Amino acid sequence: MNTHTCNEACCGVDQSLRPLLGQGPAPANIMVIGEAPTTQAVKAGTPFAVSTAAGATLEQWLQYLGLARDQVYITNGVKCPVPRSSRGSGPSGVQVVSCAALLKQEIRAVLPLLVILLGAPAKKMFTKSYAPAWEDLFFRVWNDYPRPGEPKTHRGTVYFPLPHPSASGARINEYLDKLGLVLKKTLSQ
Repeated sequence: MNTHTCNEACCGVDQSLRPLLGQGPAPANIMVIGEAPTTQAVKAGTPFAVSTAAGATLEQWLQYLGLARDQVYITNGVKCPVPRSSRGSGPSGVQVVSCAALLKQEIRAVLPLLVILLGAPAKKMFTKSYAPAWEDLFFRVWNDYPRPGEPKTHRGTVYFPLPHPSASGARINEYLDKLGLVLKKTLSQ
C-alpha cells in the first residue's frame, strides 16, 4: 500500500512519524477500526499497542469475546497521530479524506465479515458526513450518526459501533455481550 499521500496530508504535523498501517491477518473475518494511532502506538509500530491504555483495554475486550489479537486485523481510519491539542475533537476532515484510499485498500484486502468501529470519529467516518467529501459511497454505511451497540450490514459486511476503549463507560459489557451474539451469528453464516 502506498503511504506517500497519507504522510503528506495527514502526518504533515510531524514528518518524523511514519503512517501506521493496520496489522493482522488478511483476509480476516474480523476487522477493528479506530480513529487514529497515538504517538506511542506509532513508535511501537502496532495499532492499539498493548503498552497503551486503549490497547490494553482492547486486548481485554478481545479476550472477553474469546478472540486473540492475531485473529483480527486492527487499524485506524487516520494513519498518523492527531495532535494532542485537537485530539478531543478527533481527526480533521482533511486527515480522514487523505487516508480514505488506504483504509479502503485495507478493507478490500482483509475482506472482513465484521468491522468493529471504535469511538466517535471512527463511526463518523462511515456516515454521510464524510462520504460526500470522498465522493464515494463505499464508506456510507449510515446516514446518521450510529449509536454504540447498533450494528448495520452494508455490502455484506456487518459494522458494529463501540465506544473508544479509552472512554468505554458503564454499558460496555452490554455492548460486548451484544457484539458477541453478532459475532457468533456472523461467523456461523
